[in-house]
Amino acid sequence: MLNDNKILEVSLEGLSSNDRDIIHYTLQASCQELLRVWNRFKEATNSLEWAIESRETLKSVLDAMR
Repeated sequence: MLNDNKILEVSLEGLSSNDRDIIHYTLQASCQELLRVWNRFKEATNSLEWAIESRETLKSVLDAMR
């Protein structure tokens, strides 16, 4: 079941532990970078003034995330 802490869920059932380790190693750095960028975005858009001044930018970002 998905919740606010998960945006993607993929079953690794049936893969060997070696294959799971390879997937983890391959994706770890990219996922960490995505989380860093997302957190910076959330911090930048946390201010009401930014949202008012940048409503078009905010709308385009939110539309792209759909």
